[in-house]
Amino acid sequence: AYCWGAGSNGRLGNGGTANSSVPVAVTQSASGTFTQVSAGGSHTCGITSTGAYCWGTGANGRLGNGGLVASSVPVAV
Repeated sequence: AYCWGAGSNGRLGNGGTANSSVPVAVTQSASGTFTQVSAGGSHTCGITSTGAYCWGTGANGRLGNGGLVASSVPVAV
């Protein structure tokens, strides 16, 4: 999976917070290959063969991991 645009709150999923005007690879360590992806205003979620993962701002529970903290890499839902 690749993301681009605003990097604040880890929105690009590449481990950083810098903006990017070109696609950057999402960190896929334990998460495997994404087969489906859905982007929100400041977070993104994807499905792999091992489960669902989200990254970006954690406000209002957006990442689905029980927390409110942002993540710049995919975290398990």
